[in-house]
Amino acid sequence: MQPFDVFLSYPHADEQAKEFVRSLLPSLSAAGVRAWDDSTMQAGESWPEAIDAALHQVHAFVIVITSASASSVRLAFELGVAEGRSSMGDLPIIPVLVGDARTGDIPCLLRTRTALDAREMPNMVIAQRIKEALSASTLQKVG
Repeated sequence: MQPFDVFLSYPHADEQAKEFVRSLLPSLSAAGVRAWDDSTMQAGESWPEAIDAALHQVHAFVIVITSASASSVRLAFELGVAEGRSSMGDLPIIPVLVGDARTGDIPCLLRTRTALDAREMPNMVIAQRIKEALSASTLQKVG
């Protein structure tokens, strides 16, 4: 598996979230951030195993928050695995508000974290902010 910088998690039933991720990927790539999302999975691959493997090799977990986030089983699974690594100080979690999201849509586990409010932000700016957060977390681990 190719190494990635960030894992992109989003509510899969939400077309708005899917479109956001699809449109953000080229901006992340242009900013030099390698992003894992489920489009990298092969047909027939076990998603729990693929997600677990990806989450153990990325440097940050980016969770896309919309009004549909609370009802996403897959998002809850991904967040649970990420929170396990995060609680050991090994994985920063970056909540990103998009579309119709409200701060109340942020999962309870993440309400003490500062969210990136991307509802009115161009993708290149979002990508740069994620890159900055990734750089800051990498520096903290080294220092």
